[in-house]
Amino acid sequence: MQIKNVVAAATLSSIALAETTTTKASTTTLGPSAWTTLTPNATFSLGLSTEASTFGIGIAPITTGSIWDKYHPTTTGTSTISNPTSATESAVSEATAVNQDPFYAVACKAPGVLNITLEDGILKDSHDRVGSIVANRQFQFDGPTPQAGAIYAGGWSISPEGNLVLGEDDIFFQCLSGDFYNIYDEYVAEQCYPVNLQVLEYVDC
Repeated sequence: MQIKNVVAAATLSSIALAETTTTKASTTTLGPSAWTTLTPNATFSLGLSTEASTFGIGIAPITTGSIWDKYHPTTTGTSTISNPTSATESAVSEATAVNQDPFYAVACKAPGVLNITLEDGILKDSHDRVGSIVANRQFQFDGPTPQAGAIYAGGWSISPEGNLVLGEDDIFFQCLSGDFYNIYDEYVAEQCYPVNLQVLEYVDC
């Protein structure tokens, strides 16, 4: 029996990506024939590339193990890191089949939270913007097509552990930028730390 972690509505805004925080570095976008092939070379064989339900994303810091040892922040002034869910260090999955119920965590429905769909490896939000990795390696939603220079716009899936995966990698980096954080697919600065993007099932509370 699968046990799901409940993320309280009061803390949802601090760990779930909000629709209003997406930034756009450029107004130039790519045509559909150009961006649909922007996918990583590798794919996660056990990843679920289509999910019928709308879902959110929770930030689950990786605070132990070799990933943390390699990438933990080295600057002062960064916020205290806590693990609000049940994420552990990412490793090669021992699962042998795709998990048809990817939700290991739930959160209360609330105005302004990011609502995502996943279809054939493409992420979209409720405004029909495409989830992509842009030229500076930041994860953001643009659209209806990704901005020019986007690196990846497809190849997303959900792991058996309930994490968002790009290609075959479920490790992302949360980086402090002023008084808020951005998410990247690579380690880009010393104020960054490794996280999993945990898929959240929204429920009425």
